[in-house]
Amino acid sequence: MSEKDMRALKKRILCVNSELLHLKLFEDILNAEGYEVAKAEDGRAALDYLHKQGADLVILDSSQQMSGLQVCRDIKEDKRYRNIPVIMIISLGLTQDRVRAARAGADDFIIKPFHIGDVASKVRARLKIRELQELLHVADSTIDTMASFHKETIRAAASLYPDIFASLDALVRKVFVRRETSGDGPQIVLVGILDNSRRRWFYYAYKEKALKRTLLAIDVGWNLTLPHEGGERIFCNSEDEIDFSLYKPLIQELASMDIAVSTIAGYMSRDLSVVGMNYGRKVTLYDAQAMQCLATQEMFLITLSRRIMDSDDALAHLVHSLVKMSESGVQDSGAHVVRIGEYACLLAQQLGMDEKFVRTIKLQSQLHDIGNIHIPAVILQKPARLTDDEFREVKNHTLYGAQMVGEHKGFQMARNIALTHHERWDGSGYPYGMKESKIPVEGRLMNIVDQYDSLRRTKTYRPSFDHDTACRIILEGDGRTMPHHFDPQILRAFREAALQVQEIHEKFSD
Repeated sequence: MSEKDMRALKKRILCVNSELLHLKLFEDILNAEGYEVAKAEDGRAALDYLHKQGADLVILDSSQQMSGLQVCRDIKEDKRYRNIPVIMIISLGLTQDRVRAARAGADDFIIKPFHIGDVASKVRARLKIRELQELLHVADSTIDTMASFHKETIRAAASLYPDIFASLDALVRKVFVRRETSGDGPQIVLVGILDNSRRRWFYYAYKEKALKRTLLAIDVGWNLTLPHEGGERIFCNSEDEIDFSLYKPLIQELASMDIAVSTIAGYMSRDLSVVGMNYGRKVTLYDAQAMQCLATQEMFLITLSRRIMDSDDALAHLVHSLVKMSESGVQDSGAHVVRIGEYACLLAQQLGMDEKFVRTIKLQSQLHDIGNIHIPAVILQKPARLTDDEFREVKNHTLYGAQMVGEHKGFQMARNIALTHHERWDGSGYPYGMKESKIPVEGRLMNIVDQYDSLRRTKTYRPSFDHDTACRIILEGDGRTMPHHFDPQILRAFREAALQVQEIHEKFSD
């Protein structure tokens, strides 16, 4: 890969600060981590830079000539930039600034005075989360593309005289779709097809905003990357995925036709091959698998099922990564979030929820306290009851959590849970004092299982309660916790499933 291509794959961090010394400090820290650093001295310059050059992450000082909070809102309200993580620089002790920044859309915070290691670790974490979220977005986009293409294929097959070239063009347009919407898809696509025992290869590229198809004069060699006659292979040139030599002959063939290749991902078989080249980013096997899905129409349903499973795996990986990030400041072990997921799954089944709801709440309920990552560890680990100010700060973890989870449709339940799992049926909860059915059902369900597990755990200011005592407090009340805090239907389901709840606690004990 050329030096130009390597530069294109480096993550670009836009640092916005009116203090030149601070800009130089961030530049030194981030350059040492291998990032490309862009600088802006005020909010207007930052927005102008994003419009012209783009960035992978923004570090924004809250005290800019153009309000840092307003710049953050402008970024998050613009569909072109809303997925770019924004880390706000906030002064120590200004709790309200953190709340305002979270409401403006900030994804994370750096507290002044800051440590070099904290800056680097927060940037790495936010970029990793964005990478995983983009994988989910690509998975969603690919599944939608597969469904659309399948319908088109069925309509084409209904014709007595299908146009093979129209079908090929439709297939390639689906490969190019992400290039057209986000700029990071392939610039070139090769399609090889076996037609009446004759192999033909076509070169596709956009010229003057129109998709052009060109018949190649030579056979690129469909079998160069195949293990055996009639086999198939997916491949890409990511260093950790597959041996480059397996498709080096293909690149050499293209070079002889003055077609330069930097990145490549594709699927090859005897009957139909699709190869994408020169992506605007690093490619992975996922890109090659997308080619495979488009090329193998006869295995569409099987492939679609695998894509959905891959999306679920990516979602689970992202959830576990977020939960792990949030555990550093609290004393609970990982068993707590596992139990929460199991309790929530059990009660959802008891309530007769559909399989999708049950599966989703089991995983996404584990993000209920993700907002604790923004609560100072000295408060979370305090060996005594909290002061009123400290408790007000703890309540903000619901707002922080909802902000961290974001707006992705695949995380809607997780967002609702993070925001509303401390709301109460009678309206006495927080952060908004929501009441009865205005609280999402997942938040109502989460309220009771989180309360049960909290009662079963040892606190710095009290010992743990046994199962019978915890159930009695929830079902009968003790003054602090009362039955009217919970949805009556969910409370009844909890009572009926109490024995299974106890079994879950014993099975996944700390």
